Order: sequence, then structure tokens, then C-alpha cells
Amino acid sequence: MSPGAQRVESLDVFRGMTVAGMLLVNDPGTWSAIYPLVLIVPLIITPVLRRFVVTPNRLLTTFLVTGTVVYLMVYVVMPRYTRLIKRWLFR
Repeated sequence: MSPGAQRVESLDVFRGMTVAGMLLVNDPGTWSAIYPLVLIVPLIITPVLRRFVVTPNRLLTTFLVTGTVVYLMVYVVMPRYTRLIKRWLFR
């Protein structure tokens, strides 16, 4: 992190509470698909945006990361993942 950047602690707490809540309501099948994607996509997209966008904009970064995760989850990951675990899903 750059010296002038500050972390917003309330967002970190909210993220932790969200993850804890998701653990309570989601089954392991969903977690094994979404969790790696949510960890990897921000690590790839954020540096790319910082390289091409002149001023870092957190709102724009958040929208693009979220949109990318949703698109990948709906159209790329879940169709393949569902085919992979169909025996377990349709018992």
C-alpha cells in the first residue's frame, strides 16, 4: 500500500462479517466455486486498473471487480462446475 493510502477499518469488519454470514447459510459446494474466484479476481483486476486509470477510483474498482466476479461465476465457472459435480447434486 502506498504511504498516503488508508484502510477503512469498517469495510474490513463488514467484509469479515459477510464472510462469516456466508459460512452459515451456504453449502460447501458453493464455497468451493466462489471463494477462489473472489480471492483471485481482485488480485488480477486491481493492478490492471491502477496501470490504465490515471486516478485510482475505489468505486470504479469495486464495480468492475464485482461485475467481473458475477460474470465469471454465472457464465464461466458455474456451468462447468455444475457439470463436474452433477452426480453429487442430483442424488
